[in-house]
Amino acid sequence: MVPEVYVPAHGGNYTFVAAGFRHACAISFDGSLHCWGDMEGEIPQGRFFSLALGENRSCALGYDRRVLCWGSNNFIMPPRLQDTFFESIVAKRSVFCGVVSSNNSLLCWGSEFFESNAKVFDDVLPGPCRSQCPCGPLLNSAKLCPSPDIICQPCSPQVAQSPPQPPNNNTGWSRKMVAFLVVGCVGCSSLLLVMAFFLYRYCNSNRRASRVHDSDRLDGSQPVSRVLQKRLSHVISMGNGSPLEEFSLETLLQVTDNFSEDKRIGIGSFGSVYYATLEDGKEVAIKRAEASSSSY
Repeated sequence: MVPEVYVPAHGGNYTFVAAGFRHACAISFDGSLHCWGDMEGEIPQGRFFSLALGENRSCALGYDRRVLCWGSNNFIMPPRLQDTFFESIVAKRSVFCGVVSSNNSLLCWGSEFFESNAKVFDDVLPGPCRSQCPCGPLLNSAKLCPSPDIICQPCSPQVAQSPPQPPNNNTGWSRKMVAFLVVGCVGCSSLLLVMAFFLYRYCNSNRRASRVHDSDRLDGSQPVSRVLQKRLSHVISMGNGSPLEEFSLETLLQVTDNFSEDKRIGIGSFGSVYYATLEDGKEVAIKRAEASSSSY
């Protein structure tokens, strides 16, 4: 007898795909089975949501939670297990196992070893623990997983008619929210920088206004403060009638290198004293009258 094999001509969309040793099967969105390759036995009819393929043997888990098997040597589900409800099934070569819905125990079949002792484990997880399930959690699965994870139940054929979509997590960050966050951070940073700049300018201008600068020149380009005028008059009166020689500000700036620190030799009561050598070779001491905030 030639085995019945279905080969998809143009591929398809499936909710579940499994591979055996020489054949493969898939479940379409309406729950029907499609198999191709070197498969033995006839494909059962019905609606299924899970598969387990072994070596020349296959089993499918239907939406009624019963398992149907087919394969070489008229392989079928053992009669003692045909009315048992399962949550999931797996296969390895000729051995098949499934998790029982009522107590989560693990039963196996397909080998003479399991004829007298089908139960292998008393408590087995019927599936992986997940944080979200598109078709809802498996009944009483919360106690099997660490909180708040659950085990997902398979989707019904009606839900499986369209490809599953990723769950909508309202607590996540969308691209639009991230963009608004970035723009807001950049805007706030720019505003803080501008405010800091104007604050610096304001404080700096107040400091300049609170003291007399070296820009109060004696050449008439800017008005001389009254404090400086009084001090100059005092200096002239201290000359005891000796002649005072006048020099232009340009000359004083030239011979003192613009009143550099290297030329300063001391600080008097009216200002700093600078050492200089005139063009005729005469060495002189130049006192630069200065006003401080304490003079007001």
